[in-house]
Amino acid sequence: QHYYIKIGRVLGAMLSHVVLTDYGFQQFAQAYVEGYQDVVARIAALLINENVRINEELATRVDKPRAFVDFVLNLLEGNNHIKVSRYLGGQSNVWEVSASLRRAIQQAQ
Repeated sequence: QHYYIKIGRVLGAMLSHVVLTDYGFQQFAQAYVEGYQDVVARIAALLINENVRINEELATRVDKPRAFVDFVLNLLEGNNHIKVSRYLGGQSNVWEVSASLRRAIQQAQ
């Protein structure tokens, strides 16, 4: 198993739904999304330098779908770089950015 997808099951059904995991998204994006690392760096820079904290605004600013930005935010949160609140309707708000993300951005520049 590579943990690219998560399979959901419902009683009485062989297979109910399949969801791409954050790890699966990262592996896909690194292999097939041109400039993926640059987009991640741009999202991080917007969080740090311009205080852009809403997923929809981040998506507009980096010209990527909201779902793409949500996966990036999930990855950053999973690495303890940010903390995110998620709301009904799909909106997410980054409410904390860690010093580790700030250091990572400074080292990359």
